[in-house]
Amino acid sequence: MTNIIEKPKTNTLIEEYRQQALAYGHEKAIRTFATPMLQAWEKACEGYADEDTKLEGFADLMSEVFNVRDAAIAAAINPRFKIGTIINLAAKAHTPYYKRLLSKTLVDGFTNPDIKPDHDRLHNAITAACGLTDLASEKKYRAHPLAVAAYLSWWDGKMEDAYSYAILALDADRTTSLAALVLVALSKGKKPAYLN
Repeated sequence: MTNIIEKPKTNTLIEEYRQQALAYGHEKAIRTFATPMLQAWEKACEGYADEDTKLEGFADLMSEVFNVRDAAIAAAINPRFKIGTIINLAAKAHTPYYKRLLSKTLVDGFTNPDIKPDHDRLHNAITAACGLTDLASEKKYRAHPLAVAAYLSWWDGKMEDAYSYAILALDADRTTSLAALVLVALSKGKKPAYLN
């Protein structure tokens, strides 16, 4: 009798992403994998819950590629961003223009009192982010959707929710720096500029 060792069939989305990134570069791989997910995320931010199936793998990808996570945050915060801009924020985050655009979008929450959130959009995005935890392939991949929910809750002025989501994110993965940043902001009493 011959022992046959089968090759494991564990070609996960993250492994496929890494292979594509090696073969074709990160920008192309991000566009290939993240475009349908970011389109579905944008719809979820608008309140269309029927896009859940297209968010499969999004928790894993945003945990692997922080640019994708940050583009999702920017999409939730700024309803004026077109889908092309959101995708470029993920795929071209290394370029000066998109680096500045993302930085300004995130920093405005701390510094610009004239930038006020769309509370319904944030509620939709937080709900979608929490829903991503059920789609994560591993516990550690729940961390970044929860960190997104923490940051968006903070931006929405819901400090207790922000604290809870940040703690859950760190429970899933203690190295989740976004969750730690939310906790630091909360511990220092930092609020979005529009609440000051």
